[in-house]
Order: sequence, then C-alpha cells, then structure tokens
Amino acid sequence: MRRYWKLFMGMFLFVFLAGTPAWAKLDLHGQVFYDAYSYSQDAEGFAGSRFGGAVNYTDYLTTPGNGGIAGVPVGSTPTAKDREQTYFDLNHATAIRAHWMNKEGLGAFFGMYMNADPSQASTTTGGSGGFNVGVSVALAYYRITPDLTLTVGKGGVTQIFSPEDPTLYMGYDGIGHVTGLGYGNINSKYQNNIRLTYAFNPNVSIDVGLMNPRLSFDNENYTFLGGPGFTSTDPLVAVENNSKMPKLEVSLPMKFKGDWGYVNFTPSAMYLKSEFENVQAGDDDSITSYGLAASTRMSLDNFKFRFEYNYGQNLANAARTGECQATPFKIEYINGGLYRGMVARVDAASGDVYDGKTHAFWLQAGYDISNKVTPTIFYGRNDSERDMPGTTADVDTTTQFYGIAVPIKVTKNLTISPEYMIYDNGDNNQVDGTYYNFGKESVLGVQMRLVF
Repeated sequence: MRRYWKLFMGMFLFVFLAGTPAWAKLDLHGQVFYDAYSYSQDAEGFAGSRFGGAVNYTDYLTTPGNGGIAGVPVGSTPTAKDREQTYFDLNHATAIRAHWMNKEGLGAFFGMYMNADPSQASTTTGGSGGFNVGVSVALAYYRITPDLTLTVGKGGVTQIFSPEDPTLYMGYDGIGHVTGLGYGNINSKYQNNIRLTYAFNPNVSIDVGLMNPRLSFDNENYTFLGGPGFTSTDPLVAVENNSKMPKLEVSLPMKFKGDWGYVNFTPSAMYLKSEFENVQAGDDDSITSYGLAASTRMSLDNFKFRFEYNYGQNLANAARTGECQATPFKIEYINGGLYRGMVARVDAASGDVYDGKTHAFWLQAGYDISNKVTPTIFYGRNDSERDMPGTTADVDTTTQFYGIAVPIKVTKNLTISPEYMIYDNGDNNQVDGTYYNFGKESVLGVQMRLVF
C-alpha cells in the first residue's frame, strides 16, 4: 500500500509545483472507463495441454483472455465445457495525465494508470486489495529548434513503429486481446527510449528512436534452452542476452488536410539484432528482428477509417513489439501459445536459428450520425509461420478478430459504447508439427467513457 501512496504523493507534488509562478503552463486531464460485459470462451481454448503437463484449470477459469495457451488436437473432444462469465471492471485505461511546458522549449508528460480492486476484477494479478496504480508515460522533451525536438523517457505521445491501434478497449483489465493485439495489430508502446523528431514542414516529419534492446524479462532460454548441450535442468542463466545495440525505430508521419477532411499516412520500420553469450560452441548466437508497417487514419466528412498493415521477422523477440510484458499493461499480450510463429527458435540438432515471419493487418470503418452515434465495424487477421526443415517444430497459425462497436456521445465528456467482438484463435493451427483447435472467444457488453 505504501508504494501506491508514494505515487499519489508524487503526483500531488508534481501538480503543486507546476502551479507555482516558476512554472509556465500545466494541462491536467484524465479519463474513467468502466466495463460491464459477458465473456465467453470455447472449451478448446483452455481444456487441454499441448506441453505434456497437467492443466491447471483454475488458472484458465479465473483469468479470461487465455485462449490459445491450451488447445486440443484437431478431431479431439475437449474434456471441459464452454464457459461464459459476467464482469464489472474499472477499465485499465482509467488514467490521469499531465503536460507541463515552459517558454524555453522544455516540457514533460506524465501519465498514471489505475484499475480496480483485483479481487473484484476479471483478473487476479497484481496483488490483493486497493487500486493497482503505475506510471504508463513519464518523459521530458526539449525543442532544440522550432523544427527539432529531443525526447527522453518512458513511452511517448505516439509510438514510432506501427503507430495506429483500433479503438477497442472493452476488457482492458482482463482480456489480453484489447485493441486486437495478436489478431492483426502490432504494438510497441510504453518503451524506454530516446528519440529525435524533425519537422520538414507542418505536414511531414520524421521520428527516429533508440529503445531498450532487452525484453522486460529474461527470455534467453525460451529460445536457446533445448539446443545441443542443454537440458531442462540447466540453470536459466545458461544463456545471456548481451545485446549492445539498441532497438531502432523510424517513422515518417504525413498529414493531408482540406475542406473534405484529413488523411494521415505513416510508413514505419523497426530493427533489432539480439546477441547472446554462453551458447553451445558452433551454434548461432544472434537473432535478427525487423518490422515494416503502413498506417492510415482518415476522416472524410462523416466517414471514419483506420487501417494498418504489418510485416515482420521475429517480432516477439524484439522488446516491446508485440511480446507479452507482465507489467504494467496487458495490452501487449499476444494470444497464448499462438505467438510462437512470431519468434525465432534454435534447432536442437544443428544449433541453427530459424526465423518466424508474420503478416498482420486490421481495419475499422465507421459512420458518424449527427455527431452523436458512430456505428463502427472491425476486422483483423494475423498469419505467422516458422519453418524448421527436418524437425517437428513447424508453426503455421492464423488468428482473426471481428465485430462491431457503437459509441454514443451522451454529452461532450461522456460516451457510452456497446460492443460485440469475436476473437477466433483458429481451429486448424499447426504448432510444433501438430494441428490444434483453439476455439473462439467473445466479449459482449457496454463501456462508459468519461473524459475530462
């Protein structure tokens, strides 16, 4: 509880100091998102174990959004039953944000997220009692010239690589698939980074960022354990990530605006070479990850449209690029074991690294009726594969999401959004040479969004 008070006191001190005459300007705003929804999951998603061990059904039943961790071989009958559960959650998107700036070109962003008592939420992670709170964005910037800005810190106003997200937030506290991650959307938010932004003109700029090259957990042996000379009893420190070069992200945002509306188009790219020590002599000792994305957001009169296409290699090996991060946000959760096609793997016999390739895209299209109601449809698809000739470790998976949301603006600050989404984990996905049925999941409910 003390750490939560420290965060609250830190926020209070920040606001107090910002109000003193020595500080130039402060913008403070926030949002409260609240969900009431029914969550359904096919038994195939949690009723078996393809890892050969016993299944902890309790974990699967108390933590929604885990479809794909289990799965049953195609043609098999699951031993459990389908489930349907009802939840009332203070959504993890609930946040307080502050932006401070002065006349010398210095500025800072600070964002603190919060969610409900974990014992009353759809997920039991994060301890018990009280609120879960934490820092999502904390950065400082300096406008070196009117066109050149240096930014350092955690997160950013926008992400550089693959910057767009579908506007889906239902279940942010418990359903890991929010914003379609693992179903067509790739995400690289909330990174510790250093970036330079240069504006060529009011409509075209370039962002170049250097990020932490490591994942938030030591994943070395997830990739290299099982290679020649290693067994399941080897210590987890057998292989060490010793990457020296940071992850590089680059984007070129372009804006076009007229009486007809606006179009934003952003091509972007990501590159990381992860290097490892203590691997078996003669084995490959590096993994190369890269990604390419084309992102579009447009508003043409009442018609609203977003689209993004992503292609990449070993995306889930790159820090904060679609991989599961335990904290602070589940937004980067890739659906259970189905992310396996997004990672590299070492062949135990040859010591060679084989790469995982991913094609992913998503779109949303809506029509604004009288600036009050905007029916919006969503679709996304993720195809990942990793071929390992001469082994039984081939992976070829497809996941999809589709559905509809109808945001209704009640007042200037309050929106009510009914939503129905289906997450299709695939009924014929190949994982480690065997074909599995992972079933479907769905979320049906209403979200309240209060923004101030």
